[in-house]
Amino acid sequence: MKNKLKTYFLLFVVLVIWGLIGYNIYASLYGNPTPKTAENDVLSMTYKPRTPEKQKSFSINRHERDPFLGTMSVKPKKNRVAKKQVKPKPETPAVNITYSGMVGNNDKKERIFFLSINGTQHLMKINDEMSGVKLISGDEVKIIVLENKKRRTIERS
Repeated sequence: MKNKLKTYFLLFVVLVIWGLIGYNIYASLYGNPTPKTAENDVLSMTYKPRTPEKQKSFSINRHERDPFLGTMSVKPKKNRVAKKQVKPKPETPAVNITYSGMVGNNDKKERIFFLSINGTQHLMKINDEMSGVKLISGDEVKIIVLENKKRRTIERS
């Protein structure tokens, strides 16, 4: 008897829920339209723009103490003693180098490169040094030279 009572109660609950759902569907499809009044009439409404309120000013305060750790967030600055200024070494003027071309085969080591160093044309092989410029490597498009212990890549002009 106890199980039948639960079954009947659950059947009643299901019928009530489906009845409410059916009523809502019926009311939405066949319900009475609301009567037209001045409140519902969109055309009778007037537009009243809101006046802007004055913006309140605010300021941001910086707290020196961290509220979570209890430590100071900004440490006091120490007066630093000015260091002696080191004068930069005078830079030697760069040597004007232009690469004109190459004669020889790329496969063989007998390639000769045409370089113009400070306006004077030189014929150089790899590892030759003239006027403080050493030719390290090169091909038809560019060369790499060592000048004042600095590597420079020079493209063909």
